[in-house]
Parts: sequence; structure tokens; C-alpha cells
Amino acid sequence: MKQLIISFICLTSITFSQVKWEILSPYPTYADIYDSWVFNDSTVIIVGKSGLCLRTTDAGETWNKCNINSISSFRDVHFVNSNIGYLLNDHDKLFKTVDGGVTWSEHANLWDFSGAIYFRDENNGYVSTQDYLFATSNGGNTWQGLLNSTVYKVKFKGNTGYFSTELSAVQTGGKLLKTTNFGNTWETIYSVLGKPLHDFDVNSQGVIVGVSGSYIARTSNNGVYWSFYQYPGKSFNDVHFRNDTTVIIAGSISIISTNTGEDWTTISDNKYMRSTGSGVNNSFIFGSEGLMMKSTDNGSSWTELSKRNNYQPNSIFFLSPETAFFTGYEATDAMRPFLKKSTDGCSTWVNIPWPHSSVAAVDIAFTDGGNTGVAIAPKAIYRSSDGGMNWSRFRRD
Repeated sequence: MKQLIISFICLTSITFSQVKWEILSPYPTYADIYDSWVFNDSTVIIVGKSGLCLRTTDAGETWNKCNINSISSFRDVHFVNSNIGYLLNDHDKLFKTVDGGVTWSEHANLWDFSGAIYFRDENNGYVSTQDYLFATSNGGNTWQGLLNSTVYKVKFKGNTGYFSTELSAVQTGGKLLKTTNFGNTWETIYSVLGKPLHDFDVNSQGVIVGVSGSYIARTSNNGVYWSFYQYPGKSFNDVHFRNDTTVIIAGSISIISTNTGEDWTTISDNKYMRSTGSGVNNSFIFGSEGLMMKSTDNGSSWTELSKRNNYQPNSIFFLSPETAFFTGYEATDAMRPFLKKSTDGCSTWVNIPWPHSSVAAVDIAFTDGGNTGVAIAPKAIYRSSDGGMNWSRFRRD
């Protein structure tokens, strides 16, 4: 049975001038995560749909919102060092941080800059559109056209840059261009009809792994010869070398290789993951609906990092800002009914007895300091006089 995932939001202040909402499940977000930046094993930034920008400093146990003035989706984030980073939103605005992503300020208004962003250092960077690759030498204040073509991804390894682009204006396919002089001249190291490279990564030994759609392209000699791997019915989004031998791919199926992409092992299937990155020991994968996975053993095993309760809620009743009652079903195969109570403003919940094993209450209310409760269920009304610990059927049609 397909699970129903419900985002549970709790009102934590009742002063209307200071209303504050906090997402309790899934934590820390229900929004799609489009990109991430992993600084080290502890500090990570995720960005995504509707202005999502969150930062953790404890390997994903807790997350704090970035201070940024935007509700537009963020597609790509890139950091030059531990402090300076750039972020591009769907409304062509470039944001910059100088404190590691805690606070962001609008840095430049661009035009039709809807693709990838990459900065070699604080001043020199690249942004792609649907038709051009642009470069800046002054931190994004001004831009110059560098390549008249759709560019999917830009990456540098030292002074060597790689740009994945379309095959031509009339042919569907892909090219991977290499430059050793920051774009003044180019060498084509991949040109394949019908197989663009929407993302790729390069290790220090010249092994390149690229993805698009359901296939993987790999070269072990910097583009002289390529091999292809097909995963019918699947799609890939992001490629990341965590070291020279281990490479992780995030997608509708996420996979890992420990021999530079010659063989692959499945991490997760049927979870739409979009971004991956690693520290020294910890690796992360992020995706749709706030999905997060973490490995602490170099990718050998993975656990879900996002905290979510698969509830199908029916009703919630607040006796006070701290005390609340919550009823519904756990969205498991059995669809078990529950009644829960919180005394700390929805931070934690405990189960309290509910008399029916298969039918949940559709509405609840309490009075008398929480002692007297009434619950309406299909074809029945229940009453409690001891705070919900015991229930008697009050009336039945």
C-alpha cells in the first residue's frame, strides 16, 4: 500500500502579531531539495523549492533557516571557501554570503540565468542560460558572453575546466568541453548523438562519470574512450566523487561505486533524489519532499536522516498553547487509529488510549482543564472524564 505522507504544522504562538509556524513532520522540511553544499562532516547547506535554504552544523540532527529574502526556488548553490558562496534563484537573482551561508544578500540581478552556477574563486565565476555561458571576473557585478550554447554543468579541477553542453542547435545529444586556460580555447572530449551529460564529476586521475536520463557515461582516460551503462525506467540527477575511487549518483535510483564507476550498488530505489555530497567520513543524499539520507561509513550503509511521521490526521484540539490532542491514522499498511497528547507545545507526543482498533475519531474536544473529553467517530460518540485515559460510548446511531 502506498504511504500517505502528511506535513504536520504546529502553531507555536497565539499572539496574532507574532504568529509563528513550525513544521514538525517531516523535519526539517517537506519541500523539494534541489541542491546542497557539504562543507565537512558536520556542516551542510540545502536549498530548494519556494525559498528553501537550511543549514546544519551537527550532521543533520538539527537545521536552521538561512537569513535570506526570497520565496523563489533555489536551483544551484556554490561555495568558493568556507565563508563565501553564491546562490541563484528562479527569478534570476544572484545572492552572496560571506559567513558560510548563515545570511545572504542580493548581489546582482541577472537576465534569463536559469542554469548552473560555478565560481573558481570570489571573483571568477560562470553562469549558464538556455543559450549562453557567461563569465564574470568581478564577483558577479558584470558578465560577458563566453560560449554561445546551452550549458548544463560547469566544474573545475584546479586550472582545468569542464563544460557539458548540447551537441548542436539541430542535433540532440551532448558534448563535454575541456579548457586549460579558463575558456579561451576548448577541446571536445565527448560528443555523442542522443546522450547529453546533464551532470558529471571528475576525479584527480582523469576518470569522468556523467549522467543524463537513464544512462551513465564513463571514461577512465580523460575522454579518449567512453563506456555507457543503462538503467531502463530510471533517471539520474547528480554525480559526486567522494574520493578518487568512490562515486555516488543521486536519482530516482541512487547508486554507489567503489571502483570509479566500473560496478554499481544500489543505495535506494523509488526515492527521487537530486543532490549528493560528502565530508571526510559522512556522505549525504537529498531529494524530493525533504528526503535525506546519510552514510557514516564511506557509503557502505545508509540511513534516512529526515524525520517524518506518516500520519493521516483527522483533528487536533488545543487546550492551551502547550497542551494539545491529536487524532488520526498512522499511514501504514494497517492504517492504525491513534490518539496522542502533547504537553510541550507539540514538541513531543505520547499515545493515550483509544477504544477502537480500526476506526479513528474524526473530531475531538476537551474542557474542564483537559479532564473531560468528547470524541466523534463514525456512527459513535465517545466521552472521557479522566483526560482521555478511558473512554465510554456516549451514543450510537
